[in-house]
Amino acid sequence: MASKRWIVNASPLILLGKTDNLDLLGALADVVAVPQAVVDEVGAKPDGIRIVQTLTHNPPCRVVDDEAISPDILS
Repeated sequence: MASKRWIVNASPLILLGKTDNLDLLGALADVVAVPQAVVDEVGAKPDGIRIVQTLTHNPPCRVVDDEAISPDILS
């Protein structure tokens, strides 16, 4: 069976972190890629540091480098 790979943004991480359910990500996906910009955004929230620490200790979650956006898309 093919592995399930997700890329997540800040909103679900904040919600799952506030409810102590970040472990659900591992139940739903084999690999969860979290862009560095998302980690920065989550970390800026009041509970953000705790959420980021929990996230980085969650084995399926991997912080990945941000990718440059093509100027064609930005325009």
